Amino acid sequence: MAEVISASDSSEPAVIMDVDGALRVFSDRKPEGYITQPEYPLFAYNPHLAEPLQELLDGADGYYISDWRQNCHEHIGCVLGLPELDWINTDGYALLPEGPSHRALAIEALFGERPVAWIDDEITTADHRWAEQREAPTLTMAPPEDIGLTPKQVILVDSWLKLL
Repeated sequence: MAEVISASDSSEPAVIMDVDGALRVFSDRKPEGYITQPEYPLFAYNPHLAEPLQELLDGADGYYISDWRQNCHEHIGCVLGLPELDWINTDGYALLPEGPSHRALAIEALFGERPVAWIDDEITTADHRWAEQREAPTLTMAPPEDIGLTPKQVILVDSWLKLL
């Protein structure tokens, strides 16, 4: 798994995923049916996400955008059976007052005109505005941090990608 330096040279859609709050939740408030990670007991994940996410990534390039950086795969990707994915470094992207988050700025800089589906529980109103104004097709999916991403939401992202 490598840091993304530039990803604008491909025309394939990109699926960019946060880890905590999106692919897994804190175990002290895990929903019914979620499994606590043995190696990381603070976290729990939805085992029903594995297959839809694997199918989603068959049709798009996947990336992580998380403070776990190069450790995303060991923290959740391997548990869900995902391939090793590159990660996006958001250091150096300053926040602007009332502007999009440093994550949106990093996505813009690194992915250029590629279509992007961004899944993150911390997407802000300014990030949604940024996505709407972006020239390339952009979907923002902000799952509730106490539930995380659901299989139904993964299917919605996959359906959006197929419309491109």
